[in-house]
Formats: sequence, structure tokens, C-alpha cells
Amino acid sequence: MGIKIDGDKILLKFVAADAITKGQVVYVSGDGQVSPADDANAAKAVGVADNDASAGEDVFVIVYGKASVVADGAISAGDRVRAASTAGRVVSENTRQNSLSTTTGNATHAACGATDAAYPSATSLGSFLTGASLTNEETGRCIGIALASASAAGDSITILVTKL
Repeated sequence: MGIKIDGDKILLKFVAADAITKGQVVYVSGDGQVSPADDANAAKAVGVADNDASAGEDVFVIVYGKASVVADGAISAGDRVRAASTAGRVVSENTRQNSLSTTTGNATHAACGATDAAYPSATSLGSFLTGASLTNEETGRCIGIALASASAAGDSITILVTKL
């Protein structure tokens, strides 16, 4: 695996496990291999393809820097983005969900599919102390930040690739 710096980008070289198009969000799908990412494997997303590649060919992946991607819905400048349900595309992910189970004492917080360390409230402290534990969900689903807006699916936008 090679690394290169090209202007405002840091890129890593992988082998395409599947056909990849420049601008697709990709995830690590095998040893030294990447494939187009979708929502199911967003946590494994590593960056954005910088060139087209057929399966078995080298593909450089932008792991930090500016990249052009295709939106899968409306996105505002400044939104966090993650892999969409359409492989290789991005969607906005700015939700912040908190939940606390008063039955088990479990507390979760999700932003871009991630959870912070959370503490039980006074109402669930009793069950927390009697064996309930805090849970953390999958982390690192966001691949970057939108530097421009998209009004609809299919629009091309620029993002700052920075695994969040």
C-alpha cells in the first residue's frame, strides 16, 4: 500500500475488489482492498476514490482532503456526510439521538451513527449499579463535511474527507 500527497489531498493506494468510479465513497472490503461503500458498511468507509478502477486494479483513495462526490439527497454546506444506501454516494447525517433505558440503565448517544461515553441518569442509577452496563454503538460512520450544497440526489458536491 503506497501513500502520496497530491496538492491538498493525502491518498493511499489500494486494490479495487469491485469496479470503482472516481468520486465514490469506498470501504475496506478485504486485505488491502476497497469496494464502493453503502449504508451497511459506512463504518468501514476509508475515503473517496481518486480514479476509476476495474476489479483487481490499483485505486488511489483520498483519506484526507477535498473530493467531489455525488449526493443521494439534499445536503447543506457544513453538514456531516456518510455513505448512502446507494453505493458510493453520500447523504447528510446531522442527527443526534440520545436514549436512556430506565429499565437497564443503558445510555446511548448517536451522531453520525456514533455514541459517546454516556452516564446513567439518577432515575436509572439503581439498575446501573445492579449490573446494567452502558453500551456504545458503531462509531465513525461519517466520512467528511460538505463544503457545498446539493439540492437533490445526483448532484455533485465537494466534501472535506476527514473520518469523523
